[in-house]
Amino acid sequence: MTRRTAGKNAQQRVEFGDWQTPLDLAREVVEIVRHNTPNLASVLEPTCGQGAFLDAAASFFPLATLAGFDVSESYVQAARERIPNDRATVEVADFFKVRWERVIERLREPS
Repeated sequence: MTRRTAGKNAQQRVEFGDWQTPLDLAREVVEIVRHNTPNLASVLEPTCGQGAFLDAAASFFPLATLAGFDVSESYVQAARERIPNDRATVEVADFFKVRWERVIERLREPS
């Protein structure tokens, strides 16, 4: 159980989809992505939680712009602490209320 879910009951955990990805798993997944797409310009994590995927992406894609969103203020704070702020934008936002087309327009295109 993660720090974020320790105080939540099972119903709240399911309601919010609160399943934090372990950093080791995030690194394995991002390494596969890097193998198939080595020069990503941007990484978007629409429900970033505590930032495991953004953390892994920062390591494997040192030039990529990183963007993450989560509904939990405490998770956003945890993600911000993991990733250099000159590399990432991590914001509190409700997935269902974000205008994703606007977010995607601001991301760097692959070169």
